[in-house]
This record gives sequence, C-alpha cells and structure tokens, in this order.
Amino acid sequence: KYIEGAADQQIVQSADVRISGPDYDDDTRDYVSSLIISNVDQTDCGAYYCVIENTDGQCHSQQAKLFVKETLAHWTLNSDGYTGSQYSDVSAHGHAATVSGTPSFVAGADGATGGAVYLTSGSGSGTTGTWNPSQDTGQMSVSAWVNWTGGSDTSIIADKANGWDASQMMWTWGINPSTRKINFVSAGSSDFQTSTDLTDFTMNEWHHLIVTDDASNHAAQLYVDMQLVNTGTLVMGSKTDATIHLGIDAGGRYFCGKLDDVQIYNYVLD
Repeated sequence: KYIEGAADQQIVQSADVRISGPDYDDDTRDYVSSLIISNVDQTDCGAYYCVIENTDGQCHSQQAKLFVKETLAHWTLNSDGYTGSQYSDVSAHGHAATVSGTPSFVAGADGATGGAVYLTSGSGSGTTGTWNPSQDTGQMSVSAWVNWTGGSDTSIIADKANGWDASQMMWTWGINPSTRKINFVSAGSSDFQTSTDLTDFTMNEWHHLIVTDDASNHAAQLYVDMQLVNTGTLVMGSKTDATIHLGIDAGGRYFCGKLDDVQIYNYVLD
C-alpha cells in the first residue's frame, strides 16, 4: 500500500510504503521518484516531509503521515489476567486497568472457568488512564463480549468521559434498558444506536459487540455478533484527556452482567 501525495494519509499494516517524490539521493547524486519504506512497523510511524534548502533559507513540503494498524489495548478480563488489583493489558502498550473492589470471576464467553468478570456497583469495573485511542489516526474501534442481565439504568460497557456534556467526554458505549437500544453516545446529543427492541440481542446470553468511529467523516458503525446492524453519524466530544472506564462511567453507572475480552483499536474494523 502507498501514501500517494504529500498531504494524504493512509493507515497500513506491515507493508512496503512509497511516498512520491521527487527526492534527492545523496548516493547517486540524482533525484529519485520516491522514498520506499520496507516492512513497516511501529518505529516507522510518524510524519514524512521534504526540506528544500538554499542560501536564502529553507521550506518544508506538506506532510505524509504513516501509522500502523494496531490493537492499542486488550483486557482478557479473566482471573489469570488479574494481578495486583489490575486487569493486565496483553497488547504491547501496557494500558493496565486499575480495578474497583474485588472482582468476581465467572465462566467466560468461551465457557472457560474464570474467563469473565461479573460486575456489581462496587466491584469489577476499571479505569485505564486518559490516553486517546484515535489521537494518531482519527479512527477507533472497541469490541467486547457482553452478557447483559438488564437493570434499571444504562449498562456502561466502556467510555472515555469525566461527565455528561461535550466538554467533559469523547464517547460512551452502553445498553439502555428503557429503550432497549445499544447506544454509542457523545454528550447525549449525538445518539447513535441500534434499532429498537434489540430483536437479535437476547438477555442473559453472550454476544459480541463492536463499535467503530472515523473522525474524518464522523461515520460510526455498530456490529452485533459479527453482523453490521447500524451505521450513522457521531461527532465525538472534545475532552481528549478524559478517563477511559471499563464497565462503569464517572457517575457510577455500571454494566449489569458479565464482560469478557475488551479490546480497543486505532482503526475501523470491518
């Protein structure tokens, strides 16, 4: 895959990248048509540009930005991944989640003993810092296995929010029992959600959920059990340094049921 044109941005996964020139090659003392980066990995990520210099000074070209598709965080939420009051992050990024109370581990989505966490108002939820999943790429996906038992208030799967307005949050993802909808919300004003009644979503059973967002066109997608169930528009809030919560929000609304295998990505899953 290539980055064509200095102002364009593409996300690539361990591929060769060509940035169109011209570029001066010091070895051949001639201009070449491209800069080629082979076997792209995380160390190659960043902005590439040309510096043009003469006796009067220098100027820079527009930037071509290169990023690698990555899993930014992966919490298995099983008993083996809980140590020192934290859920370990098994990705390469070390975003361990600090856990509230003493979690209760139950059979996971795959039936494994201790493979998931059963949340209550005082235990099992976690916080994992203020990092922004979409900071570099402008894209994000979050996935989770959920076993929802109902409840009287919105069950929070995950969020990046310190409060309930655009200046205090980026997004909140949960299940609303009164409307029976899965919501991906920004400050309450951009309420992207599934169709009414969750006809394909049965309580007290495991389901795999994915939500995605692309800030370049504000496009959001929601998947239930690997099926795309809705697309729409979501404009995220402005609080890029809000806390990321797992299974709870800043107001104490927790997920009613069980959570398993939560992952966050820096690109749009499809």
